[in-house]
Amino acid sequence: INKLYVDESQGKGDFQTRIVGRNGDKLQMQIFFIAPIFKDSGSVKNIPKVWYSEIKDSTISYSLSNQKKEAASKKFIQNTLHYFTKKDFSKEHNFEKLFESDEKETFDKLIGNHDKSALILKPVINKSKNANSFLYLYLKILGGGLLIMLFSLIFIPYKVVEYKKKNDEFLSILNFLIPKKGNYFLPIIINLNIIYYVVLGLLQVDIFYPRTEDLVLYGAVSSEKIGQGEIWRFLSGMFMHGSLPHIVYNMFTLAIAAIFTKEIFGEKRLAVIYFISGFLSTIATLYFHNNYVGLGASGAIFGIIGALFGAGIIDGFKENKSVIFITFGYLLLNLLFGLITNSDNIAHISGFLFGALLSWLFLKNK
Repeated sequence: INKLYVDESQGKGDFQTRIVGRNGDKLQMQIFFIAPIFKDSGSVKNIPKVWYSEIKDSTISYSLSNQKKEAASKKFIQNTLHYFTKKDFSKEHNFEKLFESDEKETFDKLIGNHDKSALILKPVINKSKNANSFLYLYLKILGGGLLIMLFSLIFIPYKVVEYKKKNDEFLSILNFLIPKKGNYFLPIIINLNIIYYVVLGLLQVDIFYPRTEDLVLYGAVSSEKIGQGEIWRFLSGMFMHGSLPHIVYNMFTLAIAAIFTKEIFGEKRLAVIYFISGFLSTIATLYFHNNYVGLGASGAIFGIIGALFGAGIIDGFKENKSVIFITFGYLLLNLLFGLITNSDNIAHISGFLFGALLSWLFLKNK
């Protein structure tokens, strides 16, 4: 858009706060601003069809006193008002359409966009923010790394290093993450989740407090996008995480549960349980939620935990009551936690049930 006129006189705003952080220890303040865009200042009498939107935010410690929180809020509001007062909207030329999200829902309410007919845009700074630019950067880093490795192998002498500790913890973790016979599928899954998380950071996504639009852009499950034919999101969303605690917790749980499940069902059936549970739990979530946006391996992981639960039931309650109580108790605790944190309990429950069903199908003849 080369020429535009933003009519600030028709602008609308909203101030919101929400608790964020690993343990709910941060308070995020957000100001939503939206104003109509016209071709020129002479067309302001028309009904607005295109809107300019922008969000300013700031995060403070939730443990601050109410007086300090109020002072921080006033300062944030004053700074934001000053920002929009001095802003030259005519210098904004590159925009993206705002996807269905919590942010867009707020803007729709502000302008009364009940039929979703208005086009809401947000300014973008980096026009080259896409997968191709990341691939180019990745290839440059890979090429440089290979040259360094080649130089080291040719010119630097090496000798065998013996570690003093036979059970070095760091080496044990690295060894676990290397695919090998008998432990092939699990390391690949964990590595793919980690790589995806790192890639999001390299694509300038805030890996601690990501925006919903960025997550949708790079592969999150979206009912709108899947409805438009982007079925690959069933797979990408299974490997995507929105924060460091999210991926650490999920990968730790996956590693522990999968080690036991693999001993019962084997590598191939473990893979079947993981992917089918993840896929079907996503379908269940989309069935129960409208305008859904989500991500994470939780459905697949709960499928593996559900398979352990099912195996314990099938093999006999008395012999496996500890396994049954632990897996079912883990589900109940996560459902309670999900109510507090607004996690996707539908994915947790359905993944658990699908995993238990697959467990029964695999073991019914044994």
